[in-house]
Amino acid sequence: MLLVVFILQMRQRPSEEANGAVRQVRSSEVVSTPGPASNATDRKHDTQYDASSTALVETAQIEKAEIITTVDQYLQLQTGDDPTVVMSLYGESVDFYDKGYVTKDFILQDKREYFSRWPKRSYDLASTIITSSSTSGVLVSFEYTYHLNRGDASRRGRAFCELIVQKLPDGVGIVSEKGKVIKRF
Repeated sequence: MLLVVFILQMRQRPSEEANGAVRQVRSSEVVSTPGPASNATDRKHDTQYDASSTALVETAQIEKAEIITTVDQYLQLQTGDDPTVVMSLYGESVDFYDKGYVTKDFILQDKREYFSRWPKRSYDLASTIITSSSTSGVLVSFEYTYHLNRGDASRRGRAFCELIVQKLPDGVGIVSEKGKVIKRF
């Protein structure tokens, strides 16, 4: 079975990097190259492009634009004050980090605690977005930079995120979220 890997080349403008704004990505910036899903994380800095890219991850029937929107929303909605808004991104049951499968209520509580601990948060996409078909949906991998702040402390760094998204009744939703901090600045 031929799997499609989408690669998104991100080029941030200096003004966006300075003010921490998340860049909106156009679907035309996504290009694809065939490759096995098992190599997805190894290929995150791949620079080979195929101009005849397909518009769908064929086995999951999810359009490139939907994946881009999901990543944009994932980064943007987590900067707000209301963690309930973030819940619109998730399926009813999510394989969540090392917690296994949890409900949206569990994720909401986790986000409330995180938002409370770090009231000021910003995130910027910092790598290509790689997607490939998986048995559970579409595997979406990317790196981002973060800046967390509260009155007495702040944290900056770069992290890796791996989501699995599926087509759900209300649109594309996250059914798995994993990640880790790669480097602290």
